[in-house]
Amino acid sequence: MYTHFYSSSNLYHASVPHLMGTRFDVLLFGASEVFLADVWKDIYETVERLESIFNRFDATSTVSLLNARAIHSPVHVDPLMWNVLLSAQHYNHLTAGLFDITLGFADSVILDPAVHTVAFKSKDVSLDFGGYAKGFALQTILDTLAAHSITSAFLNFGDSSITALGEHPLASTWNVGVSNPYNKEQLLVNLPLINQSLSVSGNMPSHPVHICNPLDRTFIDSRKMSYVVAANPLDVEVLSTVAMVATASQFETIALNFELDKYKIYNEL
Repeated sequence: MYTHFYSSSNLYHASVPHLMGTRFDVLLFGASEVFLADVWKDIYETVERLESIFNRFDATSTVSLLNARAIHSPVHVDPLMWNVLLSAQHYNHLTAGLFDITLGFADSVILDPAVHTVAFKSKDVSLDFGGYAKGFALQTILDTLAAHSITSAFLNFGDSSITALGEHPLASTWNVGVSNPYNKEQLLVNLPLINQSLSVSGNMPSHPVHICNPLDRTFIDSRKMSYVVAANPLDVEVLSTVAMVATASQFETIALNFELDKYKIYNEL
């Protein structure tokens, strides 16, 4: 972990090389080093806790335990996970099934609202929050920043899930460039952000085929990429993934269900 306070600008920079599967960088402005260090501590502990919930590659995580047990009998979940499952179900409806944490088996997940239990009707069900967790984390961090009265901050998960809170204290907007992953020298777009979130999804040279269409369970293998900008970090995280599997007309229809500021789908990079 790296942390540094720049007293000349009241900037606190914190960075973790591997959190939620990627590098995590935070810039906090406008208070003392001691105060901002405490805010960073709250942020880091929050993201660590969420990783222990969503990381399906950790056998002890909440999601892994659900995947292992819910086929055998209903599993009781805490309020946070219950609300997350309801949220994921809502996004599934709003995106006509193209966002699906079960990758095509949403009808096989039984949620009992009376006792907050989860059960799977099929052994093929496996929950995967890969297109959800970082957006949920950013949304949760915004609540943490509000509780500390922080009004200017920049949150960055691996240059693909980003939230810019307030104005940049030195330049009004937070300017984020999106490059062609197949040609890093080609800048596709520069996005000025204020109180907005950006999510970028795509097939990268290091991960060329990893996004699945849940409706037909086929993988997207083209040199395709998308970005979405909106105020809500969870909306953009979900929709940048949906944009990868939707047709242009499908996505235009789905986008009407959300308050989006900007989006773009690159089909041939």
